Amino acid sequence: MSSSSNTSPRLDYPSAPMQVWDVVKPWIDTPMILGEGPYYEPATHSIRWTDIMGKKIYWVDLDKGPDSLRSVDVEDAVGVTADIHGDDENIIVAAKYGYAIMNKKNGKLKYVKKTWIDEGEVKSEREGPDFKASMRFNDGAVDVRGRFWAGSMTDNSKYAVENEGAVFLLDPASAGDNNPYVLSSVISPVMIPNGIGWSPTKKGVLYITDSSTRTIWEFDYEEDKGVVSNRRPWFVLEGSIVIPTASSEEFFTFDSSMVPDGFQFDVHGHLWTAIWGAGMVLKIEDRGQQRVVTGVGFTTQSGKSTAAPPSEKPSIPLSNTALATRHLVLPKTKSQFIIHNLTAMSPPPQRTWQEIAHAAQEHRAATLSKVDPALPSLPAEQDLPSNVTHIPAQVLTADEIEITSQPAEALLAALATGSLNSVTVTRAFLRRAGVAQGLTNCLTELLPERALQRAEYLDEYLAKHKRVVGPFHGLPISVKEHIGMRGLGLNGGFISQWENVSEEDAHALQILDKAGAVFYARTTQPQTIMHLETRSNFFGNTVNPYNRVLTAGGSSGGEGALIAVRGSCLGIGSDIGGSVRSPAGNCGIYSLRPTSARLPVRGWLSTPAGTDSITPVIGPMSASVEGINLFMEVLIDAKPWLTEPSLLPIPWQKELTKQPWMQKLKIAVLWDDEVVRPHPPVTRALKEVVAKLEAVPGVEVVDWKPYKHDEAWSIAASLYFADGGKAEADLVEPSGEPWLPLSRHIIHDNEYCKRLSIEELWFWQHKRETYREEYAKVWNETATDLSGEGIVDVILSPVGPGAAPVLETAKWWGYTSQWNVVDYPAIVFPVTKCDAKVDIKDPSYVPRNEKDKQNWDIYNSATYQGVPVSLQMICRRYEDEKLVGILAHMQKTIGLPFVPFP
Repeated sequence: MSSSSNTSPRLDYPSAPMQVWDVVKPWIDTPMILGEGPYYEPATHSIRWTDIMGKKIYWVDLDKGPDSLRSVDVEDAVGVTADIHGDDENIIVAAKYGYAIMNKKNGKLKYVKKTWIDEGEVKSEREGPDFKASMRFNDGAVDVRGRFWAGSMTDNSKYAVENEGAVFLLDPASAGDNNPYVLSSVISPVMIPNGIGWSPTKKGVLYITDSSTRTIWEFDYEEDKGVVSNRRPWFVLEGSIVIPTASSEEFFTFDSSMVPDGFQFDVHGHLWTAIWGAGMVLKIEDRGQQRVVTGVGFTTQSGKSTAAPPSEKPSIPLSNTALATRHLVLPKTKSQFIIHNLTAMSPPPQRTWQEIAHAAQEHRAATLSKVDPALPSLPAEQDLPSNVTHIPAQVLTADEIEITSQPAEALLAALATGSLNSVTVTRAFLRRAGVAQGLTNCLTELLPERALQRAEYLDEYLAKHKRVVGPFHGLPISVKEHIGMRGLGLNGGFISQWENVSEEDAHALQILDKAGAVFYARTTQPQTIMHLETRSNFFGNTVNPYNRVLTAGGSSGGEGALIAVRGSCLGIGSDIGGSVRSPAGNCGIYSLRPTSARLPVRGWLSTPAGTDSITPVIGPMSASVEGINLFMEVLIDAKPWLTEPSLLPIPWQKELTKQPWMQKLKIAVLWDDEVVRPHPPVTRALKEVVAKLEAVPGVEVVDWKPYKHDEAWSIAASLYFADGGKAEADLVEPSGEPWLPLSRHIIHDNEYCKRLSIEELWFWQHKRETYREEYAKVWNETATDLSGEGIVDVILSPVGPGAAPVLETAKWWGYTSQWNVVDYPAIVFPVTKCDAKVDIKDPSYVPRNEKDKQNWDIYNSATYQGVPVSLQMICRRYEDEKLVGILAHMQKTIGLPFVPFP
């Protein structure tokens, strides 16, 4: 994720010294075909390396220099070598068919562990002698426990390279007497595994290069077990870099033929990687969210550039560097070897992620302490009841409860006439929001000083001018934290972004400010802002006020919980897959996911900025449907498209919100998306609404058959992370904060989360557009004649496959993300509450797939007693007003919701 209003500065070190080495001939001149795996041999003070395709091992004595070069022929291709403790005559190698002991004098191999099929431990889908013959080892390393890691790939001397390789681990230490070596496949599949290594300064991490994706991957690494997990991209070779020369700087752009190859770490933890096809070595410094890259280039004889262009590749590709020895295999040209020395420019000490999280919690506590009168005491967290919705009435004054229990439209009417003043209303919401924080963990901070100063100004304005500033005069509005507010932090749930500060209010807030709004509370979001729950390493879980073992939803869960406890009557969330609808559904409030390009989005922290394959939107979250109507009207009436040109100039059509829709209305019911079956309370809510609607004259109810909703999920899940999750990883990992389970679920465990080439991106975007056309055709076919008469007006659907899920279990996005894919507006509203005696689980139901089973297994009617059950209505693109109007009229006609809500 990156900020749409902040960019990483280029780091320049004009005073840093350079080392310039003039090289007039290659240090070593050999007819190698594919050099690989340099290894420093301390016993002889030599470097050895392999020529994979030439089937040779080379040595050179560093004291004697190039004239000491010697080699030995080997019978099979060898990718990488390692020493054997206490054995000066032999080495262990990763050879053509597996791991072997090799005699250093004659090159004879004795296999000790063959890969793929011979040992029966590591298999492939394409087994057999032909498959085994098509593979070879490429590169590897030995860890501190003496385990030999090596990457296997297609033997490209004879076969086309396919994504069928693996990284193997040979572990002598864990073997028994009858099995001298234990072999396992640690990572698969992988196409071209290259460098493998560990940083001396960042413990518990393993790095592996996959040249085919131009990526150096980072893994969590359990040293005692040799186990890796949580793959994420650490560095991707793309774009341009500045290469320093002795007199100036030059730009060099990497094309697709240039790939990272082997690497080594220096003592400072900087990674040096050779770039195959560029005649270049890069030094990569890990500066938190940034990678500071310095080029080490080789001039051509013409002296036109500091790195050989593709047409002038070195005759000996720079495969794997041995920089610890300060020697490199150089191209056969007069070259200038330049190092930009950054070793003296060490980064400042970095706080641990736990220290930053503690600072965030302390900051929040400090803002809560400024509320006046002081917030009331609450029971300790462990002593709170499951349902805490009744507690505000027990600890706040009657006036505060009366004010904060009113919806936005009622408060605005009172504020406009002066029967309520903004200071009184703001103070009441500050106190109720503070109580809501203690009950649900929903806030990142309160803004009492700023809010009360603003409220006082508005009251004075009304008294002086006898008119309101604008349609939201004096109304307190809460805001999800990743929507920027001038001078305040903007972290988006990422620890690494704690010190990021927004330079201006988001565009939507600028409009609301001019309309008279008072911003008083900022609310929680999850790590990555891509959960249907709200948990971060800053603050932990935001919980559901109706049952604290359940989630408030996400990613706008802070808004959902705050409004449910009536610590707010109107708030702003965001939605790319259900993030305003999931919390509204879980917490029994109202929300709208508008059609894209209707509301302004400039000034938030997005993931990443600039992508619109699945377009994120902001959306209102409210204690009433009229609050949603007012929010949309105010923002769109301001003509935001004049300053944010990506928006469409479509006015808010007020007449559609007031039209008597119930006189003639056709509603289609989506009972089940045929991927994950809804829980009993959801199905009951649908049945109750349908029964009421069928009794209304002029209303027709039909069934809606889901059209390839599983395919829609594959499209969404592919386009959410077209960079393979790199943007998220770049913000999660620099601080050292752990990946949370639902972050792993949507990124690391997501089968569709892959770094897409431009052609693959085009494919998925075309697939999205084709699916949208097909879905429109399905909708059009509901008409009863060619004129469009009798076409379905809205779809009535679950918000999710259940009421609020148990914490850490909200994994199926399909009921909400479906409408993001087709870009249809969707509105959520409360209907009823779970009844443990009625909503009984069907014990005979056999889940249709693993997603369905996971969802079905978590349902327990007793857990859900009294929890809100909400539904969702969907219209076609740019029919947002129609959607709001239908819900408003439906409420009046059939008496929604059917049970009381706060």
